[in-house]
Amino acid sequence: MKSMKKLNIILFFLWCILLINLVKVNASPLTSCLSSIKGQTVYPNNKTFPSLILDENLYVNYTPSVLIYAANNQDVQTSINCATKLKMDITARSGGHSYEKYGLGGRNNVMVVDLTNINEITIDSKAKTAKIGAGNRLGVIYDKLSQAGFLIPAGTCPSVGIGGHALGGVNIKLLNHSFSNI
Repeated sequence: MKSMKKLNIILFFLWCILLINLVKVNASPLTSCLSSIKGQTVYPNNKTFPSLILDENLYVNYTPSVLIYAANNQDVQTSINCATKLKMDITARSGGHSYEKYGLGGRNNVMVVDLTNINEITIDSKAKTAKIGAGNRLGVIYDKLSQAGFLIPAGTCPSVGIGGHALGGVNIKLLNHSFSNI
């Protein structure tokens, strides 16, 4: 009887090991590559996925391959390395405030790295500088800076992410292209 229990336990552990190995073998290259991400990864088969890619413009719809909510800079680096390795397009989303959905890559099957959780704001009043994480939105930034007696020239929409705003968004890119032809 004891030997039968031992045999059942051994068989159970062997079965578990087999299942674990099957799961690893069947994992997609994308899932495997992103396995070390500390933040949340959300794939299209997740029931919350549709609500995470929906915004004000219902006429333009794109479906990314994955949404990666980076917890830190290492997650961003890992995402970029995976996109390079897998030859995938990648885009960063700071606020997602783009009516043409450039925060989703502007086309289907793009890896989206959402920077919302990289939102630290460090103000050095003596040096008159601020280090602002790319996941911050203008409303929060205005509030923190004004409490310290500072401001930045930006805009009136508090939901705009600083990442796209600081890089100039689409308008600056268009200006750069038009000036490069002069």
